[in-house]
Amino acid sequence: MRFTLRIPGLARDHTDPSPADTLEALTNWHRASYFLPPYRRSATLDAAAQMRTDDMAARNYFGHDTPEGTKGYTTALASLGVSYAWAGENLAMNNWPRETSAQEAIRGLMASPLHRANILEAHDFDAIGIGYSEGNGFRYFAQIFLGGGNV
Repeated sequence: MRFTLRIPGLARDHTDPSPADTLEALTNWHRASYFLPPYRRSATLDAAAQMRTDDMAARNYFGHDTPEGTKGYTTALASLGVSYAWAGENLAMNNWPRETSAQEAIRGLMASPLHRANILEAHDFDAIGIGYSEGNGFRYFAQIFLGGGNV
């Protein structure tokens, strides 16, 4: 018979979090440091954000607009049938190791006033979705923020 002793904080009871989960935790940590409530994670918004990162990695581009000139996140939300009053998107791309890529992504996002504003939005957004993909030697992150929506 085998027994396993688990001591909280010392034993690992689960696998390492994904870079998307780490980015969510860091985003909500920053919100908490400003006494803001955490964003609610939405599986539907995760799917839209994942569509964004998969597309950028597959087609080797980086930007809010697709190569066709459309807003990628509004197209992804529409394809999933999401309605909303307000929506926003943060994108990050880096070539840091997987283990530190989310920390570097949030550092860059918080250093940009417009991206920081989405992360620290106090009234318009209440839900978030996060996508993560790898391709072309880079790690792609997308955060899609939503307010007044049906997710």
